[in-house]
Amino acid sequence: MPGVGSAASAGDLLAALRAVPDPRPGGARRHPTAFVLGVLVMSMASAGFESFTAAAQWAAVADPALLLALGAATGGRVRWSV
Repeated sequence: MPGVGSAASAGDLLAALRAVPDPRPGGARRHPTAFVLGVLVMSMASAGFESFTAAAQWAAVADPALLLALGAATGGRVRWSV
């Protein structure tokens, strides 16, 4: 069984999160909703983070393969910042 926070475990999570409707206006989307929700869930499950800022900090140091597996929009490169 894949560990929490592994790229292998992201597939099942992402499949469930893709069903969540995106309430954001079209111009406000840098990443897909499933990715944003996936980062929140994974950061809370693996590190116990309890805020949006903490989730962003988790994403900044997370394995790039995991972030890509969650559906991160890279724009041709992988760069993470808080």
